[in-house]
Amino acid sequence: MSDTGDTKPDVKPNVEKMQICVAYGDKNIKFAVKPSGKLSKLMGAAADALNLDMKALKFTYDGNRIRGDDTPEELGMEDGDQIDCFAEQIGGRA
Repeated sequence: MSDTGDTKPDVKPNVEKMQICVAYGDKNIKFAVKPSGKLSKLMGAAADALNLDMKALKFTYDGNRIRGDDTPEELGMEDGDQIDCFAEQIGGRA
């Protein structure tokens, strides 16, 4: 048995990524994401970068709340778009 070197290198397909900015107060964090990738990964990474619990945050795009299983493609996002991030508020009165 001889090794003929017919093994192919591990090549990943060229997947185009887009840049999305997450804004929380005066902080802006930029992420490179796949248009077809679920936003839960970005949301978790943003919470980690802000040193906050993801369950305590609300993420919105164009005024609509984002769910973790949404994708940038489904939401019609484009390269350079911004997701707004807020501390989740439950209840309360004025």
